Amino acid sequence: MRNGTWSVGESSSSTSLSSQQDIEDDRMIAQMLTEEYASLDRGVAKRLSNLAPVPHVPRINSYIPNLSDASLDHQRLLQRLNVYGLCEVKVSGDGNCQFRALSEQMFKSPEYHKHVRKDIVKQLKDYRSLYEGHVPMRYKHYCKKMARSGEWGDHVTLQAAADKFTAKICLLTSFRDTCFIEIMPQQQPPQRELWLSFWSEVHYNSLYEIRATVAKGTPPKKAVDVPFGRSYAPTWAFDHIKYFNGGSEIQLHLDKYTGTGFQSKGSYLFGHFSMHIKMVPGDSAGTVTAFYLSSQGNEHDEIDFEFLGNRTGQPYILQTNVYTGGKGDKEQRIFLWFDPTKEYHAYSVLWNTYQIVFFVDDVPIRVFKNSKDLGVRFPFNQPMKIYSSLWNADDWATRGGLEKTDWAKAPFIASYRGFHVDGCEASVNAKICESQGKQWWDQKEFQDLDAAQYRRLRWVRSKYTIYNYCTDRVRLPSLPRECKRDRDI
Repeated sequence: MRNGTWSVGESSSSTSLSSQQDIEDDRMIAQMLTEEYASLDRGVAKRLSNLAPVPHVPRINSYIPNLSDASLDHQRLLQRLNVYGLCEVKVSGDGNCQFRALSEQMFKSPEYHKHVRKDIVKQLKDYRSLYEGHVPMRYKHYCKKMARSGEWGDHVTLQAAADKFTAKICLLTSFRDTCFIEIMPQQQPPQRELWLSFWSEVHYNSLYEIRATVAKGTPPKKAVDVPFGRSYAPTWAFDHIKYFNGGSEIQLHLDKYTGTGFQSKGSYLFGHFSMHIKMVPGDSAGTVTAFYLSSQGNEHDEIDFEFLGNRTGQPYILQTNVYTGGKGDKEQRIFLWFDPTKEYHAYSVLWNTYQIVFFVDDVPIRVFKNSKDLGVRFPFNQPMKIYSSLWNADDWATRGGLEKTDWAKAPFIASYRGFHVDGCEASVNAKICESQGKQWWDQKEFQDLDAAQYRRLRWVRSKYTIYNYCTDRVRLPSLPRECKRDRDI
């Protein structure tokens, strides 16, 4: 990783970026994220074509089942999932599960639940006459209540979601006498389908067909979350790593004595790798949270995410870099369009022989194309381990070293979950992984970004990029050869 001394000064606009997301940006990201998933696979619909849906009647939450009834309902739902060959993508049970499940269906990530809730509440307010008759309380109070994070969604909000997103919402339920409910938009034909499981009055999850998630040669519908210990092990300061929920979540702690880190047990040549990380909150100036892949030796290859802490109220900076043959100097820096300390967000790398793509919540933020034909080195024959660490770098990380770490705020804590590894393990023989065309990441659709992904990338470039080595004529008077090929400059 690079820990040099060059810096980019943060402007006053950085404060506004961290305080509130611009409405235009909010709408733009929703539009771009929705485009890719507007034409969902209808496999689930075909699978359940023999089920007659029950007419939907919007209603608010009322009856909460007791423990015995809830347990029976859950068993019934599990049986139905098994009978129809369906699986759930589980979302957090924090009161936002309906909105998280809808977000996962539309955006392939539950982390946009706040955006989904905001749009649904706006729909409720703008089209009051469609929903007021189903709400047995003061309507303004109901809308205010539903706007609060953690407030349970109900069947009125589901109807509003169907109307807002022009979607047929399909519920596989645990009701004794009702297996399947369809919620149709009231004013226009549906343009997509959103599939949810409903453990009645308790929890919603996102729903997919099992064979769609495991089809050979295609990417998984969602990164598979596994416990930390399955793929990773601590590398230093073991006592500064804390474990929760059986190792499905961990925390890295940094104090004035040491930081800590971990690495993968295996080495990989190509694949898809991701982690869900919640960054150090508050005053994090001088700290660096890193997630990266790296080979060994003086001419090593490396793919970096580095999250540079900042003073309270200032936004995090995400720095990415690519090393080939031991040489880096390919830094790019962006602000994020959300506060990465409030919730977990997914950070992932897709690496094949054609390109390296950096993703934040499935939004591509950077592409490094294979430009070997231009004489540019590309990581293709050195297996890499996956690393992450939390450490002090106040000699360069924040405003070029001007802001120092405030140890009175220690310990600094970064939280992790979702340790997804889907790569070709090449710890013993790298030749095994060099053949093209046999893995899902080698297929044609992963050899370049599609049109929707390029729109997202351009959005990140235009709105959030604060440094790009390709455009730095002070450091690099001549345009680097690989930059001539990039379409995102």
